[in-house]
Amino acid sequence: MHIATFEQWAYKYLQFPEKDTLWQTQMAIIYEMSDNKREALERSELALKLDPLNRRASVCRARVAPPHDAIDILQAVIIRQT
Repeated sequence: MHIATFEQWAYKYLQFPEKDTLWQTQMAIIYEMSDNKREALERSELALKLDPLNRRASVCRARVAPPHDAIDILQAVIIRQT
């Protein structure tokens, strides 16, 4: 089953009211685990637009970003936590 097909099925049967930041983060993680970095990056960025303080989306974004960008992303997460 393709990830997009699974997402459609899950959205329909889980009856989510909307694809919120949690949804987008989970999809970003699934895409990242499937080595689809482009889609993982897009989904993590969408999750962060919905909730700029979403740590899981930031970490997922850092995992698929170039190393120099990843450092900046993770430093921002650390600063927000202190």
